[in-house]
Amino acid sequence: MTVIGDSLIIEDDDAAPTGFELSLEDSTGNDLTSIGEGGEEDGATAVTVRATARTTLYAQNQTVTVTVGADGDTATSADYTTDVATFDITIEAGQQSGTATFMLDPSHDTIDEGDSDETYETLTVSGTHGGDDNVVATSIAIVDNDDPPTGFELSLEDSNGNDLTSVDEGGEEDGAIAVTVR
Repeated sequence: MTVIGDSLIIEDDDAAPTGFELSLEDSTGNDLTSIGEGGEEDGATAVTVRATARTTLYAQNQTVTVTVGADGDTATSADYTTDVATFDITIEAGQQSGTATFMLDPSHDTIDEGDSDETYETLTVSGTHGGDDNVVATSIAIVDNDDPPTGFELSLEDSNGNDLTSVDEGGEEDGAIAVTVR
């Protein structure tokens, strides 16, 4: 602090803000990292996106523009029925964070997504903020509820399309029998 005549100068020694980090919460404020692959009866889930200042707070209101979904996501628009448009989060001057909510309705299917323990699809939630500041993205997993396939069932049919369960053993005069595997 420096006093010059009747003026007082207070020097700001705070580091410049370095952007925001996104996180996801459910309707009760708990961290949300995954959502089940629902059915029509489950309906959409409210997902709250929180943009939190990574270091020093901003002296003016700030806006983070949020996008749901990114190139390279394993979840695509076919995996959720809600069309999520880009939206903004406003962080008020001097506040640590701000929030906005979107609805996510994962589609139920009968496809076993993933292999081994990876039975989920990932959906990225990212953001942009003006200037040189950056926004750290997050993601949510849509957890598959389908059992893995247990194998295949094969059946045989003759040349007339009839189920074939047995073939009579014949001599050389009977020739070959055409069989279709389906």
